[in-house]
Amino acid sequence: SMAPTLYGRHKEVTCEQCKYPYSVGASDELVNDWLDSGARLDSAYCPNCRHSSNVHDLPVFKGDRILVNKFPYEFGQPRRWDVAVFKFPEEPNTNYIKRLVGLPGETLVIRRGDLYRQFPDGSREILRKDDPGKQQALQILVFDNDFPETGLHERGWPSRWTAVRSDLDAPEAIAGWVDDPDSWQQLDAGRRFRLTGAAASADLKWLRYRNIVPEPETWTEAGQLPQRALPQLVSDFCGYNAYEGGHGSGRDQDSFWVGDLTLSCEIHVDEVGPDGRVVLELVEGRRRLRAVFDLVTGDVRITSRIDLNRNGDEEESLGQASSGINGPGRYNVRFTNVDDRLCLWIDGDLLELGPGASYTRDQTEYPGPGPADLVPVGIAASGVNLTVNHLLIQRDIYYRGEQVIDALTRAANPLSRAEIDDPTGLLQHRDDPRSWSELYEKTAEEAVFTLGPDEYMMLGDNSPKSKD
Repeated sequence: SMAPTLYGRHKEVTCEQCKYPYSVGASDELVNDWLDSGARLDSAYCPNCRHSSNVHDLPVFKGDRILVNKFPYEFGQPRRWDVAVFKFPEEPNTNYIKRLVGLPGETLVIRRGDLYRQFPDGSREILRKDDPGKQQALQILVFDNDFPETGLHERGWPSRWTAVRSDLDAPEAIAGWVDDPDSWQQLDAGRRFRLTGAAASADLKWLRYRNIVPEPETWTEAGQLPQRALPQLVSDFCGYNAYEGGHGSGRDQDSFWVGDLTLSCEIHVDEVGPDGRVVLELVEGRRRLRAVFDLVTGDVRITSRIDLNRNGDEEESLGQASSGINGPGRYNVRFTNVDDRLCLWIDGDLLELGPGASYTRDQTEYPGPGPADLVPVGIAASGVNLTVNHLLIQRDIYYRGEQVIDALTRAANPLSRAEIDDPTGLLQHRDDPRSWSELYEKTAEEAVFTLGPDEYMMLGDNSPKSKD
């Protein structure tokens, strides 16, 4: 329940197609801690490309061994986001390990995958991971471009990263973007992208990620590629839980939209013109969040814009810092939008962006996904010649509300509530943000918990498989 922070019994897999290395949980092969030879895992789904690999005969690893320090809470109080071992009152002979998220006397709400603290007047505040390093430890893969879906590309499957230009009226446009073959050049089978001849241009040239995710069936030889592969919302797919065999339910339905994303990449700047700039963009709903680098001064500015109309609203400045990127060189950049907070790392160093980077949403802001969430990440440049590679997109943990069934009575716990009773409909509408949002708003439930004076709330880092 704490994967990927802490692994239990698992198998380590290298995808047979894209070669991405990943781990898949194997605890469902056991009954009362003993191996059931008839319940071996048969296959696992790659979190990067969704190909189904044979894992039946792979060796099993018991998982992380944990050294527990019993004394810190003798001298200080438990802190939110601590990983702690405790005795669960209903099973006092069992040690549990979870992450502490709620403190005594608090009212907590799980809403749209995030945690909120609710105050007596009904107002709420989002609970951010206090340390951005902890936030990074909880990140889950969306797509690593160092491991492309080469086998599908050879059959005509589109690349997820591509050069685009804005064209709101083109019938083939995806969220207002169409292919632009005359700007960014693909290198190394699409693992790297180069922009040349731009040092004298003032127009931004865009490279964008389209969340075009194949189904496992797409990989079969008999699988027919669709005439037009459509992008979909980034979901809470968790590769650690995605397998066939064992005693588990197999593939977990990844129906829920995740808007909190992280972009990591390496930028190699070759030549900078007098107005050279690079822009990183993360989209969440109607909000576009950007890190705008001035490659002449070395400053970076963080901005937000809410798209309410065709032309978009005015940009709001959220913070500014010196980035150190002010000329030719190689730079590792990570830009995150998690829990309504923007963070930016340059070569592993976290920049101080100021209090505005922890932004507050207006209560009237539309909470659901929009068309731009189908192409939620972008890189643009003007007045500069450069190459980008090692493109990696990750997402934040999505906390689910689930109906808990008592193991003895088989009755539903009256305090628990499923976020949505039947996620199948959401699954079918992931390529249509409007329909997905309408269905979610019509059927979704919040989970609300009020803690007593001696009560703490614990959640696992693998929310779909946590016994919380």
